[in-house]
Amino acid sequence: LVRGSDDFRPVGLCTGPDGSLYFTDWVLRDFQLHGRGRVWRLRAKDRSTPPAPSPSPPAKSAAAVKLESLNRALLEPREKDHAQLAKNALANDSDDPFLFSSAVRLLARSGSEKELIPLMVDEKASIRLGAALAYRIRSPKVPRNVIAPLLKDADPRIRRAAIQWIGEAGQKDLGDLLDGILKLPVT
Repeated sequence: LVRGSDDFRPVGLCTGPDGSLYFTDWVLRDFQLHGRGRVWRLRAKDRSTPPAPSPSPPAKSAAAVKLESLNRALLEPREKDHAQLAKNALANDSDDPFLFSSAVRLLARSGSEKELIPLMVDEKASIRLGAALAYRIRSPKVPRNVIAPLLKDADPRIRRAAIQWIGEAGQKDLGDLLDGILKLPVT
């Protein structure tokens, strides 16, 4: 249907309401951000015949419905408190990376730093991890009093996230907290 040169790399497809086909073109072979990508629209020459109606979409899964509600909450005004919605998703849907990521972003947006600290000692590891990641989004600088308990957490995912946070923040003043930490198992 469509051919291009060696620098034609279509990677995403979708249809428009008029029957057009839209697709993205990464252009180059490498994966570096190069700013040369394109979005293309392919449509019929003769548009006198309307496109056939699409079949009704399949029913949404429970996870899709939850993801929609989390993402919708992210679009609402910041005054609304969605911390409980995010906490519920962290507690019940932590195995789904998309739900977990949306819940962390929502928690970072709706929970204050003071509200996030108690969640970092919750009995459920997924809530502790989500709160730590949300705190990191809100405050890229690593506070010593926040990171120290995370480095001693029973869950290796939380310890790993804490080590990564310190490393990516480049805070050499926290190096003393890492003494002996790598002797503990991490993921």
